[in-house]
Amino acid sequence: MPLVDNVTHTLIGVLAGEAVHRFLPPSAVLSDRARRTIAIGVLAVGGNLPDADVLYTVAGTTGDYLLHHRGHTHTLIGALGGSVLLYLAVRLWWRYRGIRPGRADTWLLVGLSLAGPLLHLALDFTNNYGIHPFWPVDNHWYYGDAVFIVEPLLWACAAVLLFTLPSRTMRVLIALVIVAGLGLTWFSGFVPAVFAALLTVLALGLTAVGRFASARVAVASGLAAWLAVTAVFLATSQAADTRVQARLAWTAGEFVRPPKAGRYWSSSPRSIRSGASSIA
Repeated sequence: MPLVDNVTHTLIGVLAGEAVHRFLPPSAVLSDRARRTIAIGVLAVGGNLPDADVLYTVAGTTGDYLLHHRGHTHTLIGALGGSVLLYLAVRLWWRYRGIRPGRADTWLLVGLSLAGPLLHLALDFTNNYGIHPFWPVDNHWYYGDAVFIVEPLLWACAAVLLFTLPSRTMRVLIALVIVAGLGLTWFSGFVPAVFAALLTVLALGLTAVGRFASARVAVASGLAAWLAVTAVFLATSQAADTRVQARLAWTAGEFVRPPKAGRYWSSSPRSIRSGASSIA
């Protein structure tokens, strides 16, 4: 589901971009509006850029999509290439508009251009599709196997933006996404009511923080909620994996019971057969 997955990438990019704008000192050259646009735009676009691989897989078969999605664009080399394109695009825009950025603005753009695609890779790592970031040196895939590709809890973390972003259009779109997430959670039949209630409390709580707290506190709360949700998913996934492995080891022990004392025993099929014959 690349479209829904990109909703998450976009929301996290907007949230991170607003945090950058709120916590860094004002630019000596760029206006407040221009710098916010750059911060949010670069992180939102960069946060989706690695999924550009769908452009050369969408016309193919399902097999082509599965083979190439999260391929070269989802590596550190591919992310770096995307970062260069982002940087050059903004510099060309500045040149077209006659803007001469200061040294701090240039370094900010470098950091944002690098962070956007890397943030995408970090988010993709957390689910079971995984990424292979170190290609071509290492083609091993890494899986967080923790966060579902469609996770309304992550959408809810953007609720703080409902009262911090100046753009009414963006606020309305974010509200619609959060409401859709709540609707899917309550009425899809796949989520227990207790978890749907937890999502509702999180969304309402962060909305209240965005309404009554300062912009910095609100944005920091949204980022903290996102990191906390991700950490909980990763921890529970690791705990579940440990229990499954222990259960499998115990089950294997049940099938291969040790014989009476004094007998040699091996778990290899040949030894099991010979041991069974000697016991019989």
